[in-house]
Amino acid sequence: MSYQSYVTQILSDSRLTALLPNRTVYRLKAVSDVKVPYCTYLFYDESGAFYAEGKELETRHYIQIDINSNTDFTEIENVIRTLAKEQGWKKGAVYEDVDSQTGLLFKCLRFSFDY
Repeated sequence: MSYQSYVTQILSDSRLTALLPNRTVYRLKAVSDVKVPYCTYLFYDESGAFYAEGKELETRHYIQIDINSNTDFTEIENVIRTLAKEQGWKKGAVYEDVDSQTGLLFKCLRFSFDY
C-alpha cells in the first residue's frame, strides 16, 4: 500500500467523517460546493528515515491536516489527534487563524510518520 493510500484509509475513519457534512477529507483542495465544516490535507515534505547499506528503507512523511469551520471544531480536532496518536504519528506545529478570504475558522495540525 502506498503512503498516500495509507493516509486516505486513516482519514476515512468513520469517527472523523461522521463529523463532516460531505463525509470526506479532501486532498489539497475541497470541492467547490463543499459544506462546512470540512477538512483538507497535504503532504508538505519527506525525508529519509531509515537506511541500510546506503539504501533508504523508510521515508518520513510530513502531513498537514486543515480544519475549516464557521463554528467550534474541537470535536473534529480531537478525533484527528486521536487517529494520529493511534497510528504513532508525531505531532509537529499546530496553529489556528481566521481565513481572511472566507471568514472561516482555520486550524492546521501537522504530523510526521515513517512509512
